[in-house]
Amino acid sequence: MKKIYFDPSYLFNNPEEYFENIEQILTNALAKITTQELVWVLPSFISDDEIEDCMKVFNSLESKKIPISIMSDIPGVNDLFNSNMYGNHTLNVWNNFCCEELSESGFKSLILSPELSYDEMKILVSKYIKKGYRS
Repeated sequence: MKKIYFDPSYLFNNPEEYFENIEQILTNALAKITTQELVWVLPSFISDDEIEDCMKVFNSLESKKIPISIMSDIPGVNDLFNSNMYGNHTLNVWNNFCCEELSESGFKSLILSPELSYDEMKILVSKYIKKGYRS
């Protein structure tokens, strides 16, 4: 299934506006797609209170049977959301150990560091798949 990664944080000047509007924006975004998985990209700089606000939005959407996945750079946040969890580019994944640890913390997929060469990426992905972490 193809994914649409949606980061609506750029639409707002402050967290209050963001959380006042995010549920409706995600609902509207999901209404415009048919076969893709909508992935809500959480802000990279987020407080514990804002994580709780995200959980409230997520739970409200879930109670309305509105499916949504999450992209984050916070290992362990998957315990808070009953959803597919994807690792954001800010995790800066460099090596196999990092891939294993982040996969075990609940990320279904990861974005490799853009500083890796193509050959380094091929080797890393090959090791990752051989260990059985392919999703």
